Amino acid sequence: MAFNNGQMTTQANWLINIWHTLAFTNGQMTTQANWLISNRHTLAFTNGQLTTRIIHKRIKQI
Repeated sequence: MAFNNGQMTTQANWLINIWHTLAFTNGQMTTQANWLISNRHTLAFTNGQLTTRIIHKRIKQI
């Protein structure tokens, strides 16, 4: 029993470690996703500004 119990504890610790690693990876992935979304929004905003500027220049030319 003691041997079995020892093995079970090791397995439980191993599962807990994997679970923590997955939770940490998931946290990192979420952060990375937020960073990508922020970048995409910044790019979209910059793109919008550039388009607006081009339209303004064209109106001035007319």
